[in-house]
Amino acid sequence: MIIVLGATGQIGSGVLQELSKYEELLVGVTRRTVECSDRKGYSMRRADLFDCSALKSVLKDGRTVLLMTPENPSSTDPISDAEKIIENYREAIKGSDIERIVGLSSIGAQFNTGTGNLVISNMLENAFADLSIEQIFVRPAYFFSNWLGFVNTARKTGVLYTFFPVDLKIHMVAPRDVARFIGRLIILGDFNKRIYELTSSHSYSALDVAEILSIQWSRDIRTEQILPEYWLDTLLRAGFTEKAANGLADMTKAVIEGKVYPESQEHEREILSTTLVEYFSKKS
Repeated sequence: MIIVLGATGQIGSGVLQELSKYEELLVGVTRRTVECSDRKGYSMRRADLFDCSALKSVLKDGRTVLLMTPENPSSTDPISDAEKIIENYREAIKGSDIERIVGLSSIGAQFNTGTGNLVISNMLENAFADLSIEQIFVRPAYFFSNWLGFVNTARKTGVLYTFFPVDLKIHMVAPRDVARFIGRLIILGDFNKRIYELTSSHSYSALDVAEILSIQWSRDIRTEQILPEYWLDTLLRAGFTEKAANGLADMTKAVIEGKVYPESQEHEREILSTTLVEYFSKKS
């Protein structure tokens, strides 16, 4: 049995769709009661990641599990919450038939400090070192979907805001591509590598996003950086708690300073196909 946590998120739901193409016993897990009806190709179960007994129940008969550590802007302490969730994962897995972990991590997870909320991915990758089970971690680059909130504002105001310098180019990928890769990896992968890093063939900046939006909307969209001294206030007004905002701010600072990068010499690297133009043409 393959178990997919975070089944209603953009990655989890995409992985379920990919895996449902194969004749495998498949279970999605969500904390949302209303989502727990069976779907075509898989069934749904409910478990809160903070409820260890519920996790034990849904994992006990599994063989492979997709793990992730959802970020919650309303968390008063994202790092402590992640520690609790990961410890629950450990306890549930130790009492189960799980033989393989596939973890959703992130580019930059090689660092255990100085990268803000990205250290959660490092915690996930190192949490099961003492367990005698197969462990694979997938590190995607920055998601195109992270722009969507800024794009909605740009549609109204004509300004694409960003925390990054407007000309800073970084690797970006489509969440659907990441989900497809993970699904195929679970079914077809030979697992010669412990870590798979997912990047794009090109790097992109806020200027590139604005140019695409300008063409699609037939109007001028300009870019404007939100300067570091305004990051916390902006995030707090958007609903983040203070610790969640600080974690995101520290992560953004690490990206700008070039501290978040692939370790492609050490790990398997996959270049995903969806381009920035293709992604936003579907979102326009």
